[in-house]
Amino acid sequence: MQRVARKPNVAWMLLLALLVASGVLTAVRGLGAFNNSASCTGYGYGYGYGYANPAPQLTLVLSRPSAVAGAGVTASGTFTQNGCALPNETITIKRQSIANSVPFGSFKTFLTTTTNASGAYSLTFGTPYDSVFQSSAAAKSGRPAVNSPARVLRVFARVTASAPRGSHLLPLVITGKVLPLQNGPVVTLYRFSPTTGKPYVVARQRLYSASAFRFKLMLAKGNTKLRVAIGYTTQNLYGSTTWIATRT
Repeated sequence: MQRVARKPNVAWMLLLALLVASGVLTAVRGLGAFNNSASCTGYGYGYGYGYANPAPQLTLVLSRPSAVAGAGVTASGTFTQNGCALPNETITIKRQSIANSVPFGSFKTFLTTTTNASGAYSLTFGTPYDSVFQSSAAAKSGRPAVNSPARVLRVFARVTASAPRGSHLLPLVITGKVLPLQNGPVVTLYRFSPTTGKPYVVARQRLYSASAFRFKLMLAKGNTKLRVAIGYTTQNLYGSTTWIATRT
């Protein structure tokens, strides 16, 4: 049986030509308008010639808004341009100091990391002071430099204390330190009332060398709830430690 070739429909050919001329067909065929994965090559993703428009996007998220001095905080984010991931790019984490709740000075390089295949980055660090953090990527091959939004991390002072168990006939000696290291700020020793459960001040002293303190007091036989605390300092929120002292 002889196969008969159909003649092309004139109306369909005209429509096809119109779609090609307008660029709609190209977008549909490559899904360029809906899924730009085919365009994610080089810089200037999706718009052709490496011009810095649309601008790249760099994000920064901190795993917590506050932390105890030295505790781990994770900074993470993504680096993209026109919806495309920017992999293997160097990201610089910068830090700005805070004093009396006000940022001061310039951003300085704190850490560096690299984006993965998905354009994401993540790293964990500890810092002793209230700080503002920002991530940045340098300009490269037609792509402009870009900074993330700034994020504030509030840091609580870390207070450590120890008081050995012993006889109620001898004074209890409490020693400890405050981190970050600082000399001068006042530390306060509190004792909790066995009737009301509320703390009251027993003694105060200034931190001496190596950010250390030492208290001495007499306690009755049994358990007593105590607390050592430091108030807000120039670059930190307050900090405290609470424990039960036992005298035999």
